[in-house]
Amino acid sequence: VVVRNVAPIISLVVEGSVTKEKIEQDVYTVGSLVVILGGVLLYIEADVFFSPLGLFYMVLNMIFGVSERLLQRKMIAVDPIDVSKTGMMLLNNTVSLLPIGLMIVLTGEYRHWRKFYKLEATSWLLLLLSCVNAVGISWAGINCQAYVTATTFMVLGNLNKFLVIAFGMVVLHESKSVASIVGCCVALGGGVIYARARANLATRGREYKDMLIGK
Repeated sequence: VVVRNVAPIISLVVEGSVTKEKIEQDVYTVGSLVVILGGVLLYIEADVFFSPLGLFYMVLNMIFGVSERLLQRKMIAVDPIDVSKTGMMLLNNTVSLLPIGLMIVLTGEYRHWRKFYKLEATSWLLLLLSCVNAVGISWAGINCQAYVTATTFMVLGNLNKFLVIAFGMVVLHESKSVASIVGCCVALGGGVIYARARANLATRGREYKDMLIGK
């Protein structure tokens, strides 16, 4: 969780050079990302253990995640490729089948497929609904990338995870220490600050353009 929340800070630094966009930022934008990271650290404060191999995989995951977001932003909004949004969604999910297929073989998960016939109708329904939900997430994600920067998209994705955590605390009565509750609130609050900071930057940008046009 911590490593993934470092990703927007890295993305904010490199996005302009990769996508060739002029990325507006100020002290509030950067500060809000630090607040989010602080909330994450507070949330996991009582449940942290170090694994060199685990850290390696998390950093690798972060690198791939940042690269994917930057390339998607460039191909969707900055320098659009001649592929429809539906085609992008199909391509994105088809490519992901390659590493997933490899992991299925390496982990031996395919041996459990024979248990599918034992599933009840409710389980099949939930499986179908999860597929429909995944299509919706993929479609919304690709469309969202056309309107917001890669950094903003990563912040949005990370905050969604904390909304799920908050739901688990309030509705499902999952473990909720004082530190985890405060950390969750701080992280979500940082997201609100970030959204407000981006909105203020956009407003100032429009006002500056209007001023130039007026001259």
